Amino acid sequence: MVKSKAANPLKDRFDSMLKRGKAKSVAIVALARKLLELVFILLTRREKYRFIDPSLYAIKLRRAGFNLVGAESC
Repeated sequence: MVKSKAANPLKDRFDSMLKRGKAKSVAIVALARKLLELVFILLTRREKYRFIDPSLYAIKLRRAGFNLVGAESC
């Protein structure tokens, strides 16, 4: 298997939940729900998936004047 060079926000969320002490089954269900919500939104809006790097997103929010308390969970 080859490691992907691109960031994977869903895998990062899963790993974060495990580190916080969530049971593996709970993390899997939460990840499945998040993925299902994403697919539903993309299908209903007829859009393509556009990934944005969380650090780039934080920079854009800062430039727009938003307070970034808890921005690492974006």
